[in-house]
Amino acid sequence: LKQYERAIQDWTKVIELNPKYAEAYSNRGNVYYLLGDKRKSIADYTKAIELNPQNALAYNNRSFAYLEIKQYEKAIADANKTLQLDSSYTKWDEDAFFAEDKEFYKEAVKYLTKYIQNNASDAGAYYLRGSCYQYQALNDKAKAEADFAKAKQLSN
Repeated sequence: LKQYERAIQDWTKVIELNPKYAEAYSNRGNVYYLLGDKRKSIADYTKAIELNPQNALAYNNRSFAYLEIKQYEKAIADANKTLQLDSSYTKWDEDAFFAEDKEFYKEAVKYLTKYIQNNASDAGAYYLRGSCYQYQALNDKAKAEADFAKAKQLSN
């Protein structure tokens, strides 16, 4: 039903009741992300990470929020931390969502490709580019899987 405003209120209430509950910040961050408020989502993911530094999902989600506001270096750093904590993110996901803004993700792929040319051993960059091929409407399974394989190889 996409009751995002209600979800924000509910997660805020959970946080008020238990301000040390990292998952509540992460979940509220997801709702802000879906609403398009990337800066608030980043703030909530950051708080979730402060409370639980082993939270690979929060790093992963924050990396995509950074990617969308074109803070590429921060996105790559978070992607690397994601892979350090959990390398299972490097696989094709048949249930991945597909965003509508293909042009933005084409631009991100261009940036990441150029970045990789100068930083060929950066697993996070391969992971993010593979994710752009997969999740972000470009839907190129072969390129995504190649980048995921390279990211996994470099992160081990």
